[in-house]
Amino acid sequence: MAGSNRSMIIVTAVNLRTADTATYYPAHSKNGNNVSQRIVLRAVGNIANKSNDGKGETIGMNITAWNKLADVLARSMSEGKEFSATLKMHTYKGRVYFKPADGSKAVPVNMQTAAGLVAVETEKTSFEIEKILFGAEAEKVISREILEEKTRPADWNVAGSPGHTAWLEILKARNAVQYTKGMKKFGYARVVEVEGPGIGAYVENKQSAPATAVVGTAAAVAAAVAAVPPPAPPAEAPAPAPAASTAVISGM
Repeated sequence: MAGSNRSMIIVTAVNLRTADTATYYPAHSKNGNNVSQRIVLRAVGNIANKSNDGKGETIGMNITAWNKLADVLARSMSEGKEFSATLKMHTYKGRVYFKPADGSKAVPVNMQTAAGLVAVETEKTSFEIEKILFGAEAEKVISREILEEKTRPADWNVAGSPGHTAWLEILKARNAVQYTKGMKKFGYARVVEVEGPGIGAYVENKQSAPATAVVGTAAAVAAAVAAVPPPAPPAEAPAPAPAASTAVISGM
C-alpha cells in the first residue's frame, strides 16, 4: 500500500477550565500487573459561535493524566482553574450507564437476549494529557482560601510582600506532599481507592516510557514529572464502579 500506514491524532485545547473536583485513583495492581495512579477531571470550554444567542457553545470533556503528572494535577487543579493542554485521544468500548431521574447513582445497562443477560457497550472517547500549561485560578477558590480556610495570605500575589513570600513556601510544602494510603483527599482531588477482583498493591518496577511535559509549575516539580514516565493506560478508560443493581432493557 502506497503512503503511510500510521496515523496520529493530537488535540490542542486552549483556555479550558476544570468543572468540578477531580478524582484521584491511587496506583495499584490488577491481576498482577501494575496500574499507575491517575487523575480524572471534567473540563469545560466555551466555543465561540452563534449558538445560545451569540454567547457560544459550552462543551465538556473528561481528561485523564497518569503517574507523577496525576500527582501534580491533584495538588494544582482546583475547581475552575484555567489550563491549556495537548491531548492524546483514545477510543475504547465501555459500559453504558443509566442515570435515574431521582439523581441516585448511575447503574450499568444490560440487555436481555436469547443467550442471556448481556452488558450494553458503546464506543467512547477519552483524552490523555500530553503537555499542560496552567492558567489562572477561579476567584471563588482564591476568596475561599483567604477568607474561610485561611490557607492563603491576602497579599499572596503582591511580589515582595510578606504574604507573597509565605505563599511561595506554602506552594513548596504542598508540592512536596505525597499520596499515602487512607487519604480521603489529595491536594484538591478526592481520592477513590480502586477495589474489586484481582486488585492488589502496586509493586515498584523498572519499566520506562516517554516522559510527559509540564509547563507552568515550579522547576523542581516539572523536572520530577519529566523524569518519571507514565505507563500505558489500561484497555478501558475509567468508568463508574458498577452498582449493586443494574438497568435492564429488552433485546432480541
